Amino acid sequence: MSTKSLADEIALAKAKFEIIPADTAVLRNEVYQLRYQVYCVENNFLTGINGLEMDEYDARARHMILRHRQSGKIVGTVRLISPMHDRPEASLPMLRFCDPSLLKDLPLTQCGEGSRFAISRQRLTEIGSDNQVLRLWLIQAVVRMSVEAGHSHILAILDPRLFRLFHMNGIIFRKLGPPVDYHGLRQPAAIEIETMFEEVRSTHPLIWNVMTDDGCYASLLADRKSFRSERVAQQAEYAA
Repeated sequence: MSTKSLADEIALAKAKFEIIPADTAVLRNEVYQLRYQVYCVENNFLTGINGLEMDEYDARARHMILRHRQSGKIVGTVRLISPMHDRPEASLPMLRFCDPSLLKDLPLTQCGEGSRFAISRQRLTEIGSDNQVLRLWLIQAVVRMSVEAGHSHILAILDPRLFRLFHMNGIIFRKLGPPVDYHGLRQPAAIEIETMFEEVRSTHPLIWNVMTDDGCYASLLADRKSFRSERVAQQAEYAA
């Protein structure tokens, strides 16, 4: 896809779709229905119950949805699971499938795990859309949730195709050990948010614009980093 056509696709998607938080019981139910459609019907990947796909992490995860503005139809979703500060070593899905030593160099209490990255082919067909860049809005959703939560890193267990796709878009996840059997072979990976912003901005500025909502979340991350630095300096001054 050329730069011009990518810019056109992004502009079209921005006009037609929006990312919003699933912050009510009704919207979260829509999330579980969409996931059932994608993972249980379209891909026969997971097993749901009564038209819903849910697991034990959903109750403490943040969820975002990708919605078609005109019809109101939800076509995509993604979630972010934050660690429990009293038990960070046992609170993320990745830690059930990976050797914990692979994460020993990461600040686990500042890591969130993104998962259930889903877009429904059928629902896009129903609204007559074949936009190829909608995944960028789900990436924006993960970035937003991560920055708002004060995280420094994003963790994920990625389908190899999604891992390669991210890499092509300048989003360079670092592999955490070998692939694991998680509904098929998946690659555990991590990325530092600040580094990701720098790399994507220098190599794929159009994608950076979407990912950061035209710089909004990059500015928020910088403000939070500055605040933490000032607080550390104040604490050191008081201690002295």
